Amino acid sequence: MPWQGAKRLAVETLRGGAQQLTWKGLQPVVALSRHVYTKGIALGKVAMAAVAARLKRDPQLPQYDIGINPASTF
Repeated sequence: MPWQGAKRLAVETLRGGAQQLTWKGLQPVVALSRHVYTKGIALGKVAMAAVAARLKRDPQLPQYDIGINPASTF
């Protein structure tokens, strides 16, 4: 990681470090969210079924190794 050993106090430091990370030559889109999520909110059965349909569990490590297919943008 580019920020190993650096103090992670400033938001810009974190964003800059995260923007330098790549995966298979692709750089991430990094944005700051100040949204505070309410505790205790859960998905309904229909919404959770839609999420579960995108999960692909490894047969040997079903509890730990989960692939998540991107949601359709259409």
